[in-house]
Amino acid sequence: MLKIGDKKTNSIMRLVEKHLKEFGHINKKEAVELYGCYNLGAVIYDLKKEGLEIETNSIKGKRFCEYVLVVKPVEIVEEPKEYFAIVGIYKSTSGAISVHFGQTLFESEKEADAFGQIAKENDPEMISYDVTPMIRLVKEK
Repeated sequence: MLKIGDKKTNSIMRLVEKHLKEFGHINKKEAVELYGCYNLGAVIYDLKKEGLEIETNSIKGKRFCEYVLVVKPVEIVEEPKEYFAIVGIYKSTSGAISVHFGQTLFESEKEADAFGQIAKENDPEMISYDVTPMIRLVKEK
């Protein structure tokens, strides 16, 4: 296991994660040549702990393996439906402004607005919110 708090380790992990998401696979030779990563097994272990689903495949005739990112198929909804979500604007105690997109989808604009009002009343860092329409195209599994 790598030292997660280590800045260099985290940047190598992010590079390997990006590589997996972009190309779908990586092996030790690529990791060393591209990112200077000499302990790919530990990086893969930590990425798995973070929730990435990665398979290990042996390469016939080689002394190393290839790590492959498992991509789950998504099911497209036949008839897209409109939903509403909350977009909150926050100001931290340090004065930094940030925008957060809510993860909950509401079936009506009125329901989303009511939730936004409650959230604003109960969160001192929330300075404003907006209700935005969305269309869900992918069915959750």
